[in-house]
Amino acid sequence: MAVDLVLARRPNGRPGSRLCTRTSSAITRIARALDDQVRLQLVDVRCKHAGKACVCALVPLFDVSQPTVSHHLKVLRTSARCATS
Repeated sequence: MAVDLVLARRPNGRPGSRLCTRTSSAITRIARALDDQVRLQLVDVRCKHAGKACVCALVPLFDVSQPTVSHHLKVLRTSARCATS
């Protein structure tokens, strides 16, 4: 399946500008956060449950401990927060 993307230039969105650098940084943080199979599955489960799922309900879905699931959720939350600020 081919996808055509049309990129529109934002004002002040020139390469090297602060806006471009911040956007690139945010995308990098999100990509790194999603570079883990457990985190991708956590995002999928949270999307299916409208973002409302207790950690205790998520732990049985994975072969990792509760502190590890909590850590992955923290990484996802931090990367999302950095991307929106």
